[in-house]
Amino acid sequence: MLNRGWQATTTWRSFRLAVLLAFLAAGMGGLLYLVETVLLHSRRRFIENPADVMMRAFGLAHFWLGWLFLFTSPRLRSPRAWLRLGMLTLLGGGWCFLAWWLGGMSNPLLLMTFYTYFIVHEICDEAMMFRAYGDAPSNLPEHRRFVRWFLGSVTLTLVTAFALIYAAQGRIQARLERYFDDPQRWFPWLTLALAAACGLGWLQTCRLARAAAIRLGDYAPLLAVYTVIAAVLLGGSAFGSVGFNLLVLIHVMAWLVFVRQRLHDHAAAAAGAPRSLWTRWRYSPSGFVTLHLLAAGGVLLLMALRVYLWQRTGLVSQLLATNNFHYWTIMHITMAYWHR
Repeated sequence: MLNRGWQATTTWRSFRLAVLLAFLAAGMGGLLYLVETVLLHSRRRFIENPADVMMRAFGLAHFWLGWLFLFTSPRLRSPRAWLRLGMLTLLGGGWCFLAWWLGGMSNPLLLMTFYTYFIVHEICDEAMMFRAYGDAPSNLPEHRRFVRWFLGSVTLTLVTAFALIYAAQGRIQARLERYFDDPQRWFPWLTLALAAACGLGWLQTCRLARAAAIRLGDYAPLLAVYTVIAAVLLGGSAFGSVGFNLLVLIHVMAWLVFVRQRLHDHAAAAAGAPRSLWTRWRYSPSGFVTLHLLAAGGVLLLMALRVYLWQRTGLVSQLLATNNFHYWTIMHITMAYWHR
């Protein structure tokens, strides 16, 4: 039985705010689209897809500031830390090169692998925030084992449903035929294998819950978060890339809300301590939010210049293109494992 107080938890309140901010950002993209098309009657537009453009703007701001904070972190001062970060950077770069060599994200299997990688990243991050907010019921070994299987089952379910939606729309098959001979023979079996893995994962998850006497209601805030994620991802996928774009925006906003709250608690504890200008910007909640807004605004400005001034040519234009956002994301996720 679900705990009726889950709606008042920090996890759920913070996630609701993140979802609201994500939709507001997408709505701002829609307003910019209307300005370009209705008011300016522009033949060339940098807001061709509002959700995609705002996803890239806030996503790149998230990546760049994340790297800035990473490389200025006091924790990155030991040879061991640098070695670990260097290995992860090489791993991410190697994956990017391999993906490019195999045809990039136009290869549907690589695209689904990329989606899976990001979904794993998002699902695990939400579970981490659930613990950090203090809403997790326990950190006992049996609970950790249950959570690992639970997260894996959620991820497999989302990936399988995502693949089925694209298969029903005919998008995967059409792309598979460009790279493989007669994919109709093995693709249904691959989908069936994913569905079977989902079923086995949920069976094991339920078995562990019963063995450890874990109540589903103790994880109600996390269940609610994953339900909204599934609704956004799968519902938006019926309209092309909207679902994934919104999921990236939610991920960025969830981290913005989470870190801002942690900085607010830290600022209250360190009130009165002398700070440099950079320290005030980095460690104050208002400075942190302002940096993100400035970075996102800067990316939008570069995107506008890419279309109106550079006419989508040049190195900067290529780096900001939609088909290269996947590589930025791969590097971000891989290097983020340095913190784990």
